[in-house]
Amino acid sequence: NNKNSKMNKQTFAHKQLKEEQEDQLDQITRIAHNLHGHAEDINVEITKQGDMMNRLQDDIDHTNQKFGYVNKKLSKLLQTSDTGTIYTIVCLFLILLLLITFVLLG
Repeated sequence: NNKNSKMNKQTFAHKQLKEEQEDQLDQITRIAHNLHGHAEDINVEITKQGDMMNRLQDDIDHTNQKFGYVNKKLSKLLQTSDTGTIYTIVCLFLILLLLITFVLLG
């Protein structure tokens, strides 16, 4: 009788331990799935930001090309001492600054 009682206690303790381990494994599985979901969300966000950075780089390259063209024209115009030409250069430069501002902020 004492032996049966001891066996029953051991069996009960073993079952309890097994249930606790299964509960812990279930928790670990839920946490792993949750982390996986977060990792997927982070990947989507990084991809979006990478695309945004590529578009920004394209805009910057395009603006630099325009600036180079305008700079060459301004250099050519600066070789003259005509007052009207100087005013034209200043106006064009201000327009260029506005365009750059709109490209970077738009």
